[in-house]
Amino acid sequence: MLIAVALIGMACGYVGYEWSIVVARKAWVVAHPPRAFLRTVEKGDRRQIPLIRRLIGDQQQSVVVVVTEDEIPMVRSLFPEADIAYVGLLMNLDIP
Repeated sequence: MLIAVALIGMACGYVGYEWSIVVARKAWVVAHPPRAFLRTVEKGDRRQIPLIRRLIGDQQQSVVVVVTEDEIPMVRSLFPEADIAYVGLLMNLDIP
């Protein structure tokens, strides 16, 4: 009985942790209006997000575009499966 309770507690802790990651990712996307989030992920890609996160509504990103260098560490931790594209220098150019 004690082992069953421990296993259930571990499973709930794991789901809770994954849920907090999904909430943080969704909050970042809402706080940073649509830029470019490419969701083209090939089947068998090794950088897939865990099944539990897909089941609770998370979406895998292939590329996330950031505008400032300050965002890169946060985005890299929130979207480890994605490639990070930094376009800050391009955004600051005065192109006639």
